[in-house]
Amino acid sequence: NRIAVRVLSLSREPLEGLTRGQTPHGAFVGFDTGGIEDSVDLLLTPEVRVDDLFIRADPATGKIRAEATVFSLAEAPARCTIDFSVAPAAGGEAVGATAVEREVAPGVNVIGAEITLAGPRRWELDDPYLYRMTARAAAAGSRSASETSARFGFRDFRFSDGHFRLNGRRLFWRSAHTGADSPGSIRLPHDPGLLRRDLLSLKMSGFNAVRFISTLPQRYQLEMCDEIGLMVYEENYSSWMFQDSPRMAERMDRSLRGMLLRDRNHPS
Repeated sequence: NRIAVRVLSLSREPLEGLTRGQTPHGAFVGFDTGGIEDSVDLLLTPEVRVDDLFIRADPATGKIRAEATVFSLAEAPARCTIDFSVAPAAGGEAVGATAVEREVAPGVNVIGAEITLAGPRRWELDDPYLYRMTARAAAAGSRSASETSARFGFRDFRFSDGHFRLNGRRLFWRSAHTGADSPGSIRLPHDPGLLRRDLLSLKMSGFNAVRFISTLPQRYQLEMCDEIGLMVYEENYSSWMFQDSPRMAERMDRSLRGMLLRDRNHPS
């Protein structure tokens, strides 16, 4: 097997019909950025696997609605059991579980489930409590199973009556912003702790939010914000200095959609 990865470093001069401004990119500050900025995993999975997990938790009712994206490489429909369970993210016994029996067709299947917790602990700025949901899919007759998990929180955030409100209480938004850059290496820090310390410093300085300006945060940065109770306003790479072109709408939609699908479970 061979995996080929190709990276084009675009500038103002056209390269294969593309310029930097016509593709989603970070704010240009005089140096090249781009390429693979986050980790890449190569997974060995069974024919039926869990590709994604979308979690919506209602703090008013304790109801958790989950959607598992199950992908099947089998040539025919396969009988499958999908187990959903919820536990505190820090560890411990499951506090809720359910199982769904379903025949999954070849290709993409979206399978929903609901779990209700009595008196769930809410995600607050001074008590950012996290849960973890796990979805496990096993096809009948297979000796293997596929499992994925995601952290989430019970919280309600909205703008009403002229104010931001978190879990029903009025909130004054105190935010700074960051380009998620680091000394010397710019986009990829030699020590990931540098970007984590930035977020801790914001929290300790009295901010309750951070804006990732013209850039997507690293996944571990969002996880840090979840853990310390720091709200996030993020932008995708099509948010800034994106020039008109015949494929502008398509590229903008792809960039925005990728951000939403990647980060939608983060309570921050």
